[in-house]
Amino acid sequence: MWLARRHPSAEVTASLRVAWCKSENVQSGVIDFYDFINKVLPKDFNDVNDLFRVFYDKLTENWSKLNDAFRNMDRDRSGTVDPAEILGELKRMNINVTPELGREFVSHFDVDGDGEIDFAEFSRAIRFRRPIAAATASRMSS
Repeated sequence: MWLARRHPSAEVTASLRVAWCKSENVQSGVIDFYDFINKVLPKDFNDVNDLFRVFYDKLTENWSKLNDAFRNMDRDRSGTVDPAEILGELKRMNINVTPELGREFVSHFDVDGDGEIDFAEFSRAIRFRRPIAAATASRMSS
């Protein structure tokens, strides 16, 4: 009960406003209920192109450089990312995937099939798949 009555500091409020409203380009700092629910509730996917689009959007929302995002995912600091680390990042992003979609998603990164994804593989997959996801979305809206 005590936590529910505490008010965040102006600094915390400003940080939350920037983090939550940046992707919606909300100038007033206020998001509507639908946007709030979309931020808070997990998202379920069954299409790899949609998953790549959202994954890319969340990466670029949180990281200005792709190599910073990669280093953040590399939890064991091995210099590579394994499938569990990528799937863990999806969970941290509040993205739910089926085991089958998770395997398909990871296979787009692990091109050589060695079970480890280096930065070159990660970068190539993100840069290659992003235009495909965007093109698919634009075709669907036409």
